[in-house]
Amino acid sequence: MRLNKVSELIHNSSNHQNLDSAGVSVHFQEIIDLV
Repeated sequence: MRLNKVSELIHNSSNHQNLDSAGVSVHFQEIIDLV
């Protein structure tokens, strides 16, 4: 998954509304395209 901004990871779900908090783990890795 390639995103321009970390904020693009934020997901809104109609199945889980009004949550007080949520957690996520983010692992960054350098990607080298061999073109």
